[in-house]
Amino acid sequence: MKEIIGKNTKHRKNLLEILNKAEIALSVEDIYQIMVQNGDKKLALSTVYRNMNVMVESGQVSKVFDELGTALYKVNSHIHSHQLECQKCHKKVVIDVCPYDLVQNTILKDKDFTIVENTALLQGYCKGCLPKV
Repeated sequence: MKEIIGKNTKHRKNLLEILNKAEIALSVEDIYQIMVQNGDKKLALSTVYRNMNVMVESGQVSKVFDELGTALYKVNSHIHSHQLECQKCHKKVVIDVCPYDLVQNTILKDKDFTIVENTALLQGYCKGCLPKV
């Protein structure tokens, strides 16, 4: 579990707690909604944005972008993961396998090229939303 770097405010403590519990990267809006649901009724969305920027700059949190360009945040760890997302209900599931390992070990094996960083959001349909064919 990551700890707070810098000023230890109530909001940063809550933000980090939410991100530590999350299995997937969250948008600022997702984080804001969780904090409001948890009783932080006077919280401003701008406070979440400001704190997330501070936490990204400090290296505590990573900022990635989804296919629509929405910023998503996750605790900066050395655990590598990818996600599946349902295109209909937007349910996200973390997968333990890196699809780029296959690329590195097969396609790029003889290309003198090594992948050092990657992000992947694999999209399709969950069982409940799978179109009836």
